[in-house]
Amino acid sequence: IKSGRAEVWVLEEFEDEPEKMRELGPNDSFGEQALLADSRRSATVRMLEDGKLLALEKADFMKIFSQTMVREVDTNVAKAMIDSGYQLIDVRFEEEYDELHIPEATLIPLNVFREGMVNLAKDKQYVIHCRSGKRSRVAALLMSQQGYEAVSMQGGIIKWPFEKKGLSVRNGPLPNRYRYSNPK
Repeated sequence: IKSGRAEVWVLEEFEDEPEKMRELGPNDSFGEQALLADSRRSATVRMLEDGKLLALEKADFMKIFSQTMVREVDTNVAKAMIDSGYQLIDVRFEEEYDELHIPEATLIPLNVFREGMVNLAKDKQYVIHCRSGKRSRVAALLMSQQGYEAVSMQGGIIKWPFEKKGLSVRNGPLPNRYRYSNPK
């Protein structure tokens, strides 16, 4: 958004009416989540007043994004970063997390990530993961835009060769979900 104000509306699953999620203004962006995840849009953006918008074609956006926006690391580097103090964030859906997750991960699903990341400390460093790497790139981009230091784990949990927990690994109570506070 170059000038003007807009609002973001989301229709959650099983809801009848869309909910206003946030307002956007100059220098804010939208639409990157659908482009990076190669999915349909998840929100409707409505202008609140006259304004100017800048737009990029998908190919141009992807070229810029792949060159400069998000640093990606493989699972071995991600593990070393986590062992050295980086915080691990899982951006998959709750059901995916319940089925299988990395023990150190804090769950903040991508569909609520903008709101959830405000509780993360900007003086910490983050490794972001999902199932395959697409959603984690979106989250790492969102964090970078807000001044966080974050990397995306290539290949996601599919490629993670280390310890995993969840319903597909063991029985018993599940860990707390949607832990929006800083991980310890």
